[in-house]
Amino acid sequence: VTSRPRVLVGYQALQIPEGEPYELRWPIRHGYFNLENGLSSMQRTIDDIHSIWEYVLMHHLGLRMSQFQECSAVIIVPDLYERREVKELLNICLKLP
Repeated sequence: VTSRPRVLVGYQALQIPEGEPYELRWPIRHGYFNLENGLSSMQRTIDDIHSIWEYVLMHHLGLRMSQFQECSAVIIVPDLYERREVKELLNICLKLP
């Protein structure tokens, strides 16, 4: 039995063949959380962003979860922003394992 990854990110996600049990989602569009037409809830979007960041830290930066607490991050907030989105992004950073 082949185990499938729980989450596919980036190029891998764009290469999902038809019939695979994945759902392709875009949690950020045009610089804002993608909550268009009520198709995605705020919590689902936050969960997706959390999964992407966790994946990138582990697979692209080679960090172990135990090392996350040793890292620092800079979040650049544009002049025009959605306050709630910035708050949620900061919460994601603080809650990474």
